Amino acid sequence: MEYANAAKIFPKPLLDEMRKHFPAGMLWMPRQEFDRAERAELVARLIRNGVPVKEVAALAELSPRHVYRLAETRGQTLHADNPETGAAPAMSSIRDKKGDETQ
Repeated sequence: MEYANAAKIFPKPLLDEMRKHFPAGMLWMPRQEFDRAERAELVARLIRNGVPVKEVAALAELSPRHVYRLAETRGQTLHADNPETGAAPAMSSIRDKKGDETQ
């Protein structure tokens, strides 16, 4: 979380309006959230374009594991042997291997 002085960021008229509602103290402002469908589409597009998983995760504010899951639900596979994407094996192939061992 980052802290900043509101007087240095906001114009005086806006600061005066904010003081009408919150005279003094620390005010927390939540980050604007992505629409989930929009974020999933962003992830899919980046993966199709060969962007590395770690970079996709950072851009979409997700964990790499979640990126793999989103890719899998959209039928995209990520392979470890692809040096351009730096991707790990598709989650479905990991599950298949685990399923084979337990049966």
